[in-house]
Amino acid sequence: MDPKLIERMCQQSEAVVVAAVKSVGTPPPAWSGVFAAHQPVQYQVVRWLKEPAPKIQQGTLTVFHPVVAKSLTADPNEPKLLETLFHPGAELILFLRFKDARFESFDENYGAVPSDARTQTAVVEGLKQIHRQPPSQR
Repeated sequence: MDPKLIERMCQQSEAVVVAAVKSVGTPPPAWSGVFAAHQPVQYQVVRWLKEPAPKIQQGTLTVFHPVVAKSLTADPNEPKLLETLFHPGAELILFLRFKDARFESFDENYGAVPSDARTQTAVVEGLKQIHRQPPSQR
Protein backbone atom coordinates (compact mmCIF):
# COMPACT_ATOMS: atom_id res chain seq x y z
CA MET A 1 0.00 0.00 0.00
CA ASP A 2 1.10 3.52 -0.76
CA PRO A 3 2.33 5.36 2.40
CA LYS A 4 0.14 8.41 1.63
CA LEU A 5 -2.91 6.16 1.33
CA ILE A 6 -2.05 4.47 4.62
CA GLU A 7 -1.67 7.85 6.32
CA ARG A 8 -5.05 8.99 4.93
CA MET A 9 -6.74 5.79 6.13
CA CYS A 10 -5.16 6.22 9.57
CA GLN A 11 -6.38 9.83 9.77
CA GLN A 12 -9.94 8.89 8.85
CA SER A 13 -10.11 5.89 11.19
CA GLU A 14 -11.37 5.97 14.74
CA ALA A 15 -9.68 2.61 15.31
CA VAL A 16 -7.16 0.39 13.53
CA VAL A 17 -6.83 -3.27 14.45
CA VAL A 18 -5.03 -6.40 13.34
CA ALA A 19 -7.61 -9.19 13.55
CA ALA A 20 -8.16 -12.76 12.37
CA VAL A 21 -11.42 -13.73 10.67
CA LYS A 22 -13.48 -16.12 12.82
CA SER A 23 -16.61 -16.22 10.65
CA VAL A 24 -18.23 -14.38 7.76
CA GLY A 25 -21.89 -13.47 8.09
CA THR A 26 -24.73 -13.57 5.59
CA PRO A 27 -24.20 -11.36 2.54
CA PRO A 28 -26.70 -8.62 1.71
CA PRO A 29 -29.37 -9.29 -0.94
CA ALA A 30 -28.00 -6.55 -3.22
CA TRP A 31 -25.01 -4.27 -3.79
CA SER A 32 -24.68 -0.93 -2.02
CA GLY A 33 -26.38 1.78 -4.05
CA VAL A 34 -29.12 4.11 -2.92
CA PHE A 35 -28.92 2.27 0.41
CA ALA A 36 -25.74 0.99 1.99
CA ALA A 37 -25.38 -2.80 2.06
CA HIS A 38 -23.07 -4.37 4.63
CA GLN A 39 -21.87 -7.88 5.44
CA PRO A 40 -20.84 -8.68 9.02
CA VAL A 41 -17.59 -10.46 9.81
CA GLN A 42 -16.60 -11.70 13.26
CA TYR A 43 -12.93 -11.33 14.18
CA GLN A 44 -10.53 -12.36 16.90
CA VAL A 45 -8.52 -9.29 17.88
CA VAL A 46 -4.76 -9.84 17.48
CA ARG A 47 -3.72 -6.32 18.50
CA TRP A 48 -4.97 -2.76 18.38
CA LEU A 49 -2.78 -0.33 16.45
CA LYS A 50 -5.14 2.57 17.28
CA GLU A 51 -7.55 1.81 20.09
CA PRO A 52 -11.13 2.99 19.90
CA ALA A 53 -12.88 5.06 22.52
CA PRO A 54 -14.50 3.49 24.43
CA LYS A 55 -11.99 0.68 24.68
CA ILE A 56 -13.14 -2.79 23.74
CA GLN A 57 -12.48 -5.36 26.47
CA GLN A 58 -13.46 -8.58 24.72
CA GLY A 59 -11.21 -10.40 22.29
CA THR A 60 -13.82 -10.71 19.57
CA LEU A 61 -15.16 -7.98 17.37
CA THR A 62 -17.93 -7.83 14.77
CA VAL A 63 -17.32 -5.45 11.87
CA PHE A 64 -19.79 -4.49 9.16
CA HIS A 65 -18.11 -4.16 5.76
CA PRO A 66 -19.67 -2.27 2.83
CA VAL A 67 -20.44 -4.45 -0.18
CA VAL A 68 -19.86 -2.29 -3.25
CA ALA A 69 -19.80 -3.58 -6.81
CA LYS A 70 -16.35 -3.49 -8.46
CA SER A 71 -14.58 -2.68 -5.19
CA LEU A 72 -11.37 -4.41 -4.09
CA THR A 73 -13.08 -6.20 -1.18
CA ALA A 74 -16.17 -7.48 -3.02
CA ASP A 75 -16.77 -10.58 -5.08
CA PRO A 76 -16.71 -9.67 -8.78
CA ASN A 77 -19.99 -11.43 -9.56
CA GLU A 78 -22.22 -11.51 -6.49
CA PRO A 79 -23.07 -8.99 -3.74
CA LYS A 80 -20.80 -10.43 -1.07
CA LEU A 81 -17.32 -10.01 0.33
CA LEU A 82 -14.38 -11.53 -1.53
CA GLU A 83 -13.85 -15.05 -0.19
CA THR A 84 -10.11 -15.02 -0.92
CA LEU A 85 -9.76 -12.06 1.47
CA PHE A 86 -12.48 -12.82 4.03
CA HIS A 87 -12.16 -16.44 5.15
CA PRO A 88 -11.68 -18.04 8.57
CA GLY A 89 -8.09 -17.66 9.70
CA ALA A 90 -7.25 -14.73 7.40
CA GLU A 91 -5.40 -11.99 9.28
CA LEU A 92 -6.38 -8.48 8.19
CA ILE A 93 -5.68 -4.89 9.15
CA LEU A 94 -9.01 -3.10 9.60
CA PHE A 95 -9.57 0.65 9.41
CA LEU A 96 -12.75 1.31 11.39
CA ARG A 97 -15.30 3.85 12.47
CA PHE A 98 -17.91 3.46 15.18
CA LYS A 99 -21.30 4.26 13.68
CA ASP A 100 -24.83 3.45 14.85
CA ALA A 101 -23.48 1.51 17.86
CA ARG A 102 -21.32 -0.79 15.72
CA PHE A 103 -17.92 -0.93 14.05
CA GLU A 104 -17.90 -0.35 10.31
CA SER A 105 -15.16 -0.49 7.76
CA PHE A 106 -15.79 2.77 5.94
CA ASP A 107 -13.73 2.25 2.79
CA GLU A 108 -14.83 -0.45 0.37
CA ASN A 109 -11.37 -0.72 -1.21
CA TYR A 110 -8.88 -0.30 1.63
CA GLY A 111 -10.93 -0.68 4.82
CA ALA A 112 -9.63 -4.24 5.17
CA VAL A 113 -6.21 -5.21 3.84
CA PRO A 114 -4.11 -8.35 4.26
CA SER A 115 -1.86 -8.16 7.30
CA ASP A 116 1.85 -8.72 6.92
CA ALA A 117 4.86 -7.33 8.77
CA ARG A 118 5.58 -4.69 6.12
CA THR A 119 2.02 -3.35 6.05
CA GLN A 120 1.76 -3.35 9.85
CA THR A 121 4.99 -1.36 10.07
CA ALA A 122 3.70 1.11 7.45
CA VAL A 123 0.46 1.58 9.40
CA VAL A 124 2.33 2.16 12.67
CA GLU A 125 4.50 4.75 10.87
CA GLY A 126 1.37 6.35 9.41
CA LEU A 127 -0.13 6.66 12.87
CA LYS A 128 3.11 8.21 14.16
CA GLN A 129 3.02 10.77 11.32
CA ILE A 130 -0.48 11.83 12.34
CA HIS A 131 0.59 12.38 15.95
CA ARG A 132 3.52 14.52 14.80
CA GLN A 133 1.20 16.86 12.87
CA PRO A 134 -0.34 19.91 14.52
CA PRO A 135 -4.05 19.39 15.26
CA SER A 136 -5.01 21.88 12.53
CA GLN A 137 -3.44 19.59 9.88
CA ARG A 138 -5.01 16.31 11.03
